[in-house]
Amino acid sequence: MNRLPLRRLAIRLACLHADDRVWILTQLDPLERQQIDLLLMEISDLGLDKDPTVLAAMNEVPSARFAMDSAMPSDVVLHAQVSQLGHPYWGALLLQMYSSAQRRKIMDSLPQGALVRRWDHTLSAQTIPTALVAALAQHVKAKETSHVEA
Repeated sequence: MNRLPLRRLAIRLACLHADDRVWILTQLDPLERQQIDLLLMEISDLGLDKDPTVLAAMNEVPSARFAMDSAMPSDVVLHAQVSQLGHPYWGALLLQMYSSAQRRKIMDSLPQGALVRRWDHTLSAQTIPTALVAALAQHVKAKETSHVEA
């Protein structure tokens, strides 16, 4: 079993009611059970089983890329949004909301595309809180709105 999903499972199990946790653990094969038990001890030592925000934070992170609430902006609009953010890190972070094909297309058209691509490579391999990317997207939209109104 892959280690990251196993850790996520262990965190979810640690936050369950004890009876539910025991029942689920009895359904696992012995090797998986042993791995989960070790992770559960680690989680308990860190106090994560007592923190109600842990599950909420995990629920913010989808396994796939972020789903878009509204219609996707055109490539021209997305290019402008990424360009206005200045530092390549922020552009790469904003691009995490989109598919790898769309990210690649935008990065190829940017003057700082290679720098954005480096950050994109780092970020796409990480688990990023949806709230962080959503806040950045909201900031960009607010900035666009203020430029239009001015």
